[in-house]
Amino acid sequence: MYLTDEETTVPIDDLIRVIFVLPVDAIPHLDEWLDESSDHFFISYIFQTMTVEAWSDKEKLDCAEFEICETCCGEMVAHRKLLKKYLLCIRERPLAALDLFGGVGAFSLGMKEGFRGLKVTHAIEISPSAARTFR
Repeated sequence: MYLTDEETTVPIDDLIRVIFVLPVDAIPHLDEWLDESSDHFFISYIFQTMTVEAWSDKEKLDCAEFEICETCCGEMVAHRKLLKKYLLCIRERPLAALDLFGGVGAFSLGMKEGFRGLKVTHAIEISPSAARTFR
C-alpha cells in the first residue's frame, strides 16, 4: 500500500468500515498481522502526489512521521487480546452445533473445516439414505 502527501475529504456516507493501516516497520510479525483480519493493511512507501508518473517517484516511508490514532489502535489491541483468548478457549472446547437439515453432511463438513472451533454434535435428516451417508 502506498501513501501520498495529498489530502482529500471523504463524505462519511462513503465509508464502509474501519481498517487498520500501519507502517510496515511498526509490525513485528507481518504475516500474522495480515492473517488476523481482512481489515489489516500496511504501508511501505510514500508518493508526493496521487498522480504518480513513475515507480521511481516513491520514497521509503519513515515510521516516525506516520501518525497513529491511539484510540483506534487501543481498541484494536483490546479486540486482538479478546480474539486470542477466544481462540484458545475453542481449541480446548469447540462450540457444539446442530445441523437441522443434515443431508449427506456436506454443510456440516464445510462448517467444521472452515471454522475449526466448531463441532457438529447433532444432525437431523429425514431421508434414510442421506442419514446413513451422513453417519
